[in-house]
Amino acid sequence: MEMESSKVQEDTDQKTDPVLDNLKDYTVKTLVNVVDHLGTVASKLTDLFDPQSSDISTMEMRASCVSQVNKTGTH
Repeated sequence: MEMESSKVQEDTDQKTDPVLDNLKDYTVKTLVNVVDHLGTVASKLTDLFDPQSSDISTMEMRASCVSQVNKTGTH
């Protein structure tokens, strides 16, 4: 009886290994897809905000120049 139980357990272990392997493969592929998606989103956000940050820097520079002109009284 013990021998049969051991054999059944071995068969069960062998059957679950492919299932676990498939689950591991699926998990890795999903993780890679998520990381790829996050990289794409980050790139698009960077492309979106770069021109705006350049515009902000330009406006800050102009404001600084106007402020400097006002302080010196030069027109």
